Amino acid sequence: MEKIVILTIERRMHLAKVTKQSLLDVGVNENQIEIVKGYDKLDYPNIKRLYRLVTKGFIEKVLQYALDNGTSIYYIECGTLFNVNPFDIELKENTINWLGYIRNTKDYITGAKLIYIPLNICKDLVSSPPPMAHVDRYIRNYGIKNNCLVVANKSYTFLQDYESDWGTKH
Repeated sequence: MEKIVILTIERRMHLAKVTKQSLLDVGVNENQIEIVKGYDKLDYPNIKRLYRLVTKGFIEKVLQYALDNGTSIYYIECGTLFNVNPFDIELKENTINWLGYIRNTKDYITGAKLIYIPLNICKDLVSSPPPMAHVDRYIRNYGIKNNCLVVANKSYTFLQDYESDWGTKH
């Protein structure tokens, strides 16, 4: 069974709970949703680049969850809201399906808001050297390099209003 994995940190747990409720409201079963805690910049004051902690949490918590449970995942960042059940979206098999984002340009995708990652790709991402890049750049670059990335024409997600650790208002 595929799982939805929401990445958050303790002080943003309220955002993860809103995301979970949004998923429940569109018909996702509670047992299909897992909230995992990544790494908070407040606990790592010596790490000056926040994206390194997000990517570390993605690899060590989200991808490891997929491996430990032998499941493909839908990766979601906390603060993401839904008006469609992710399990109802048609997917291309054995491919990273980027279904939710803030912006998609020719050169970059901003926001890893809803990304389906098959188990075999989760395994490969974990065994690859950890990048020094934002998680969205990491996933995009892997997908392009391995010819296994499909990006939806429009995002299936929207955002809860909040201020991110990047200082950006959503």
